[in-house]
Amino acid sequence: MAKSKKSTPKLTPVKTNKSEERRWQVESAISTLQRAEQIRKDAALMRDVKKSVMDLEKSIMGTASKKK
Repeated sequence: MAKSKKSTPKLTPVKTNKSEERRWQVESAISTLQRAEQIRKDAALMRDVKKSVMDLEKSIMGTASKKK
């Protein structure tokens, strides 16, 4: 008895509607901007963020100046 070959299903990329893709991008951007506004209003968080950025800049600049 001959063995039958099992066919594997072919995966085809999903075609997204350009307007749906753009709507998703807009909704994502709105969500990001809303989150950014929430972060800006949190004074304690912003203070810690600014301190962290300053520490990061110092470590980058410190490393760069030591190599010279």
